[in-house]
Amino acid sequence: MMGEIREYERSFHAMGTEVRVIVEDNNADEANESLRGVERLFEEFEQRFSRFRSDSELSKLNRDGYLDEPTSEMVSVLRRAIEWAKHTSGVFNPLILASLEAAGYDRSFERYGSFKPRKIRHEPDAISLDDHLQITPDCEGSAVQINGTSGLDLGGIVKGWTVDRASELLLNHDAFLIDAGGDIRTRSSSTHPGWQVSIEDPYSPDNDREIVDASNQAIATSGVYKRRWSDGVSEYHHLIDPCTGSPSASDVIAASVIAPSTETAEVLAKTCVIAGTQAAIPLLDSMPGCSGVLTSNNGQRITSNEWDSYVTFGPLRFQPIRRIA
Repeated sequence: MMGEIREYERSFHAMGTEVRVIVEDNNADEANESLRGVERLFEEFEQRFSRFRSDSELSKLNRDGYLDEPTSEMVSVLRRAIEWAKHTSGVFNPLILASLEAAGYDRSFERYGSFKPRKIRHEPDAISLDDHLQITPDCEGSAVQINGTSGLDLGGIVKGWTVDRASELLLNHDAFLIDAGGDIRTRSSSTHPGWQVSIEDPYSPDNDREIVDASNQAIATSGVYKRRWSDGVSEYHHLIDPCTGSPSASDVIAASVIAPSTETAEVLAKTCVIAGTQAAIPLLDSMPGCSGVLTSNNGQRITSNEWDSYVTFGPLRFQPIRRIA
């Protein structure tokens, strides 16, 4: 039934986080069917890429070391991961499963929240995806093989990648917002002039540090101040530095990145936290359409070029989204 343009919303749990989807349309049936389609897509990709589901495609790859007939989605994500590893000089690297498990992160954080670390392995150099991950041409007879004992964790890319795939289902609507635990993508229209997103202060998570205009953009935030645990002696978190095999010890505790795609924003936000300020800012400035803000471990706010052009402290038309990846 056609009517006035209005907002339709759906929330659900997927990929270890709460997902919130809003569409603006004048057709309730079409809007609600699209919202259900997004939820189905998240469930499908969680089943495929989760390392916490023993029957997932990723778990099979890690368990057997190869996939004779990988799905096109698996091949796509792995090829993107290889490209990001090259572009970030190995700072982004999904072959860190052993280190995550050694740090204790071998179960779903949402279900347990506390872990018992084991002895952390140390790698003298970053693991080369080219040496350890082989993908035959994406055609009949394609295959994926992991060489060596390193396992894959795709948590640093697949949520943003899924948000981008979900956004393709919503392009027929006037406007939309997808927020998957802080991995956000938006679209604006003449009836919906913009989306404003608040970024929480990592030193005071109940407060907003700043508010940015994320209209027709993607934005993601990553940090080391929430998913943390301790063995009584040392503190651990989920962002592994592939150069050491240990949780990152850089001078960045949080990073938010605006980018043309959610995949890009998610990968760069995590990379910035692991790489530290000296490497992160030049990386952001080298990426077309990307900008970011970092919070250092001494509370300093550090921005790349153009970030401040997105910042607004004006009145909010919509309830701000305050999630951390």
